[in-house]
Amino acid sequence: MNLVTHSLGINFYLLAPPQPQADLALWADKIDQHYSETRLELLIKELSDELGARTMSFSSVSYDPFGASANLLIAQQVSALAHLDASHISTHTYFDIGNELRWSSFRLELEISTCGDVHPVEALNGLFDKLKPHFATIDARSRGAGVDSLGRISLAQDDRRLNEMAITGYRSCAEKEGYVMLASNQNVPVIDAAIAALVS
Repeated sequence: MNLVTHSLGINFYLLAPPQPQADLALWADKIDQHYSETRLELLIKELSDELGARTMSFSSVSYDPFGASANLLIAQQVSALAHLDASHISTHTYFDIGNELRWSSFRLELEISTCGDVHPVEALNGLFDKLKPHFATIDARSRGAGVDSLGRISLAQDDRRLNEMAITGYRSCAEKEGYVMLASNQNVPVIDAAIAALVS
């Protein structure tokens, strides 16, 4: 028997330097269209397929003037270990629109929780390739208890060391209690300077 849940929390960020309000409105509108309710639905349904899950229920909503949320309850294949069959994927978007003096930011929050054989960490490279954030914060944790083949009960351990993961095109730039921060290798000086200020 295995009663272990693996959870992955990721926050993907895009930044825009200080600029006129009209330009920021265009920036926000472009991002809002790219991460619309429909696009979020597609993102988490594709992610569900990658994790070998089937959709049990789905809901999504758009917000005014910007933003969207989508949630998916999934079931994963029952194995010889009788995994729990209910898991979820949820995502939300957030905008902070600045001005000529203040940076703007967009955050896509994604939470994946699985009880199956596939750990959600396996989806990280694909997610970064699709979303292409300027930087991201990631935390992973395992909860619950399992019984091994000898009948011994043990608590779940976080066996995935985030700071050792290689995400193509990204570098680790900070490690704090419970999460790691990855920054893009795009080499955009103004964005790199903003990220460096965040971690200093």
